[in-house]
Amino acid sequence: MGSAAAQGSLWGARARDWAELAEPAQTPFYDAVFDEIKVGPGTRLLDVGCGAGLALTLAAKRGAVVAGMDAAEGLVAVARERLPEDDIRVA
Repeated sequence: MGSAAAQGSLWGARARDWAELAEPAQTPFYDAVFDEIKVGPGTRLLDVGCGAGLALTLAAKRGAVVAGMDAAEGLVAVARERLPEDDIRVA
């Protein structure tokens, strides 16, 4: 078993709990970075290790075109719920 498969199952085990309880605390950090690098219309963002898609969601709200990938199927499922029109893959 490769590390992606092992890590994916570990991180994905409580994906919804992570997305609802722990992930929102990261919002100020993403906002600060996105302000600094001027994420908005015309930005194309690929998030490798996107988790439940918080960064993708915040970037999309600013007008960016987003795509993401993560090894954890559970986290990708949450990200796809949040961003059903975007390209988010297990990888």
